[in-house]
Amino acid sequence: MFLALIGAPLVCAAQPPAPAAPKPKFEVASIRKGCDPRDKLSSSSPGRLTLNCVRVKSLIQRAFDYGDSYDTAYPQLRMWTPIEGGPSWIDSTQFQITATAANGASTALMNGPMLQSLLEDRFKLKIHRETRQVPAFALVLAKGGPKLRLSKPGDCVPYSPDVKLKSAEYFCERVKLSGRLDGAAMSFRGASLTTLARDLSYRLSRPVIDRTGLSGTFNIDLEFEPDSDTPTLHSSPVSLGGTNIFTAVQEQLGLKLESTKGPGEFLVIDSIEMPTED
Repeated sequence: MFLALIGAPLVCAAQPPAPAAPKPKFEVASIRKGCDPRDKLSSSSPGRLTLNCVRVKSLIQRAFDYGDSYDTAYPQLRMWTPIEGGPSWIDSTQFQITATAANGASTALMNGPMLQSLLEDRFKLKIHRETRQVPAFALVLAKGGPKLRLSKPGDCVPYSPDVKLKSAEYFCERVKLSGRLDGAAMSFRGASLTTLARDLSYRLSRPVIDRTGLSGTFNIDLEFEPDSDTPTLHSSPVSLGGTNIFTAVQEQLGLKLESTKGPGEFLVIDSIEMPTED
C-alpha cells in the first residue's frame, strides 16, 4: 500500500482566487445638492477633499479616468474617456462635497479609489469599461523621413511633484505649452513618440497611435494655429485652414497623421441614484 501511494500522481485541490482588496474609503463625507456662488473653488490637501459646484459626470471622470495617477497626470491636458448612460441629472445637477480621510491620505488616493468608493456607496453607482474600435489617427513617418532631435542627458529634469522648475527647464516626458498671438506652441524634452501621440490625442480628441517604429527620446517643438474644428471621436475628419496641427506635424517633425481605426475606451454607467443629503 505504501509503495502504491508513492507511485500515485499527486492531486492538488484548486485554490480559489484571492479576494480583491477592499477600496479605501473616506472617514467622513458630506454631500449637499446645489452650488454656493460665493465659493466655486475645489481643493485637495492631504486628508481632505473639497469639491464645490461639481456635477456627477465630472466626479466619475475624476475618479475612474485618472484613478491613482491624479498626482502625476495633467487634468487639464488629456483626452477624457467618454462616459455613456445614466440619467440627465448627472450632467446638470451640482453638488458640494466635503470629505476627510485618515492618516493624511494623498491627493491621488482621495481623487481616485476613495472617490470611487464614495460614488459607489452614496450614489449607488455601477459602472464598467468597454473597448471598441473607433476613428483614430496613426502617427507615421512622412515622406523624406523624420526631422527630430535626439535628447541628451541634462536636457530635462525627471518629474517630481516636489521639484520647482526654473523658467528655462523642462520636466522629462511632459509637455510645456506657450501661447502666441497667432497660434500655440507645445514643447517636449526627453520625450518618446508615444508621449507625443498621447498629447496629440488630447488636441485631436481622438486616439493617436504611434506607428513610427522609432524608439529613443527626443526634444520636440511644435508650433501651429489652434482651430476649434478638429475632429472628435464620433465625427469625420475635416479640412482645416492655415498651419493646422496636421501640417505642423508633417512640416516641422517629418511625421504624418493618417486616419485609421484603433481601440477606444468608454466608461458605461449601468445604474446610479440621487444621493441622500447630509
